[in-house]
Amino acid sequence: MAIVDAIADLGRTREGAVALLTPSASSGALGYQLDVALATAGERRLAALAIYGAATTSVTAIRLADRTRVALLTIDASVDLTDLAFGLARLIRADPGGVMNRALDAMRAVAAAEADGTEAVLEAAIAAVGSTFALRPRLGAGGGPPAGAAVPIVSDGRPDGWIVGERDDHAATLTAHLLAGAIGRIRTQAIKAARRPAQARADALGGLLTARPAGVARAAERARDVGVRLDGELAVARIELRSEPDRDLVTRRAMDEELDDLVLEVAEDSGAEGEWHRARIDDALLLIHAGPAGTELPAARLLSAARDAFPTATFFCGVGGHHHGVPGLRESATQAATAAAAARGWGRPGTPVHIDAVGLPPLVVDWLGTPAAQDSTERLLRPLIGQGGARADTAIRTLQVYLDERGSLARAGERLHLHKNAVSYRMKRIRAALEDVDVDLDDPDRRLELQLACRAWLLSRSR
Repeated sequence: MAIVDAIADLGRTREGAVALLTPSASSGALGYQLDVALATAGERRLAALAIYGAATTSVTAIRLADRTRVALLTIDASVDLTDLAFGLARLIRADPGGVMNRALDAMRAVAAAEADGTEAVLEAAIAAVGSTFALRPRLGAGGGPPAGAAVPIVSDGRPDGWIVGERDDHAATLTAHLLAGAIGRIRTQAIKAARRPAQARADALGGLLTARPAGVARAAERARDVGVRLDGELAVARIELRSEPDRDLVTRRAMDEELDDLVLEVAEDSGAEGEWHRARIDDALLLIHAGPAGTELPAARLLSAARDAFPTATFFCGVGGHHHGVPGLRESATQAATAAAAARGWGRPGTPVHIDAVGLPPLVVDWLGTPAAQDSTERLLRPLIGQGGARADTAIRTLQVYLDERGSLARAGERLHLHKNAVSYRMKRIRAALEDVDVDLDDPDRRLELQLACRAWLLSRSR
């Protein structure tokens, strides 16, 4: 047994030891640092790594612990480290080799039985250690708080119940951790096996939606080969998770996997006719409906479920229309991306925005979603955008209405609720500002460019 005050000290811990990280060292064993600690523990062939804090971890850490055969244990924050260390030492001295021998017997028995499933590993552990272990969906269920060890099970990176031991001794505690790890792996494999068909369809649809024109036909055949119906009406809803720099990559991937499963569950439970598929493009999650046109995609329910699952995360959602066949699917995906951009620009997180609410013709919508549109908008409107804040918003909105009304000061005034002289005054200032970028409002081509640029900029602003 060894008390470790810094993760860097793990490399000097003797082989076969149980490393107890101090509260100070445990506070740094998060995310990537926990992965480093487990890798080092594996290199030193440590028996276990015990860390203060809640019983949570990442998919990467679980896999590292499994691969290195290091038991990853948690220490309750109320437990004094000195008392724990001396208590373990006394127990081992009083029963030389007993604790570790029973734990090693359990490790071998559980490893041998893992291929046969959950019941097999439970029976093997009970026979090896002489203690009863039970599966519980939550603590407090089935007879009150446990008398012995209680260890959380993590399946596919998510909490999935508890292993509860009958006896409160160290061999049983170590075995409970071994059982939790084995059952977590068994369930993770089952989840992944069930997910494979949906993932194959998701991969094929992602390839179809990102294929170049010359490769669309081949990508469509691959999607049909894995069971995606492409000959009817299709629509796309796009869900985007706002970037959060503080969220580590492993946690983000685990969130993405949970959202992937969640959207299909919600869609299939909606009772709508047709088939549901998912895909991922540019870190955005797409829900794809293949079925009757006019079917309402359950975007609001999806966002509500996502908020319940991840209360601190921020989601934006755009919904495309139903269109026919492969070209229609690609068009709906483009519309959903534009509608999601509108949701971000309008400051409407957690609320689905349908492409119809954007209020622009499809050709214009498609163009506004391109990098060329963003570059043109910035270049043409730079003098007005540079005014900043409300002044920029007022100037660009005035210019857009003036252009929409074909230069009529009277009709522009009616829409802006201004006297036509006030519109005339504003337009004189706007014309003067635009001269700096050589924009002539009397040139029909320039007027069209400006009209589109104004719409693109206003689309990115809060309503």
